[in-house]
Amino acid sequence: AGLPMEQAALDILAKYGYTEKDSKVFLQCFEAEPLKKARESGAKIPLILLVGNGKEASQDLSEAGLDAIAKYANGIGPDKNLIEKNPKLVEWAHARGLAVHPYTFRTDDYNKAKYGSYEEEVLMFTRVYKVDGFFTDQADRGVAALEGPAGPHRRGMQMKMKTR
Repeated sequence: AGLPMEQAALDILAKYGYTEKDSKVFLQCFEAEPLKKARESGAKIPLILLVGNGKEASQDLSEAGLDAIAKYANGIGPDKNLIEKNPKLVEWAHARGLAVHPYTFRTDDYNKAKYGSYEEEVLMFTRVYKVDGFFTDQADRGVAALEGPAGPHRRGMQMKMKTR
């Protein structure tokens, strides 16, 4: 409808105190234009460009594409398969100051040909590919995988999320 959704979203976030770069919120979108408009409107909160696994992804996630994304966003949220196809993607993004949050890790939909479990897939992406965070439908299992058997979660302590 062409309505200014970016400003409306920013106004709602501001109402609840989410206005700064260290606010515990990410504004994410599969389209670059709304993120650019949000940044032009003065948004300081982290902006993440989500990227699917289609034809446009290879262009958006080239080194030149990442240079362009870094002008308005703080990170990318690629389909996890894009990282497996090109593990250098994380390195390239980090070189430009972009965080990387791939999606979506699920206990019923991990790459069974490569990993013995959901937890193995999570550990591969976080420890080998060195992503900064990830989307999951089973947050409890994701946290447990990261913390290991003796981690704070298992001892009843809360885990703090690290953001760029």
